[in-house]
Amino acid sequence: DGILQYKDGSRVGFEFKTKSTKQDTIHKLKKPSPSHIQQTVAYSLLFGIDEYLITYESVSKDEWRSGPIAYEDIKPFYVKVTEKQ
Repeated sequence: DGILQYKDGSRVGFEFKTKSTKQDTIHKLKKPSPSHIQQTVAYSLLFGIDEYLITYESVSKDEWRSGPIAYEDIKPFYVKVTEKQ
């Protein structure tokens, strides 16, 4: 977790989350967890950054022999914190 800064000086927050069981397969995720979005809202208030990347990694990997049909291990989501939040 941290803050990424581009060469032009703009910044984006970075949240890295792991899922550790087979039931937590990230390939089915359509959006970040509401509690993780709330976390970015809190960080936005603290750090003054309103753009975040929430990245999920599946620690429980698909079988190595799955090849081209294996599920993805990492899935990122972009979150823009709004004034209303």
